[in-house]
This record gives sequence, C-alpha cells and structure tokens, in this order.
Amino acid sequence: MESSPIRVGMLGCGHVGAALAVLVAERREEVLRRTGLDLSVTRIAVRNTAIDRDVPVDDDAFTTDAASVVADPEVDVVVELMGGIEPARELLAAALSSGKPVVTANKELLANHGAELYALAEANGVDLLFEARWPGPSRLCGSYASRWPASRSGGLWASLTARPISS
Repeated sequence: MESSPIRVGMLGCGHVGAALAVLVAERREEVLRRTGLDLSVTRIAVRNTAIDRDVPVDDDAFTTDAASVVADPEVDVVVELMGGIEPARELLAAALSSGKPVVTANKELLANHGAELYALAEANGVDLLFEARWPGPSRLCGSYASRWPASRSGGLWASLTARPISS
C-alpha cells in the first residue's frame, strides 16, 4: 500500500493537544500499516515555547506564531485546540480559506461562528470537523478519519482509539 503523508499543524498544546501529539507518534506505524496514512505532527503553536510539553515532536516544530502554522505549506490539516473565540476564529477562517481541512473541539467558537466557518469550508471544498467527547485526542483523529472511505477510516479509528468499529 502506498503511503500518503498527512502533516498536522496544531493550534494549542495543553493537556488535550499534548495527548494528541503523543497518540499520533505512538500509533504512527500502526496507522500507516492499516491505512496507508502517514500521520505526523509537524508544527505546533503555543503561547510559550520555553515550557517543556514532553511530547515526541521536534523542538523546532513549536512556535508562538499561530498564523505561521496555518499558512505553512507543509501543514495539510489544522487541528485547533486553543479554545476561545479569538484568535481561533480568525485562524480557522484562514486555514479554511486556504483550502486546509480543520478539526476542532471548540464548542464556544462553533456555537458563535459555526455558520460562518462552515460556509467557508463549503466554499473552499474542505472539511470543518468537530469532536469534543473524551478522550479528546483520539476522537479528534477519529472525526477526521470518518471523512475517508470506510475501509481506510476504520483502520485509523481503531488504531487511534483502540476501540472496535461499530459501524
């Protein structure tokens, strides 16, 4: 099976973001074997790069410039985990406008600006996916995986959540 790289740019790396970064790294080989998708976290925007987040991501992947993560041509998917409305709304609008799919767990943002963001996603032919159930990191990946064909998404879902597929 030919591999397809999926380079993830994360906006935020608190408890949920750190868990997602660890999960992607720990399950990378299994996801690749089962789905042909080579997931990797390549950029992470944080408030303070001096904090050790204990995640298996190169130090140079971290930045305080969230807009640079969204604009980076080496980022295929943007995962928003920063919370709040601004600057999250502006960043997700930029990602969607540039043709990048977005996954978020930000209920407040979607409650207040969901129509605007979903319209941008539709206009640009990309997905805006939402998940916020615990465990957050595994469900965020599952949300994105659910848009791939069933034979591929099933492998990604199962490998990231370690749960059987029910559908």
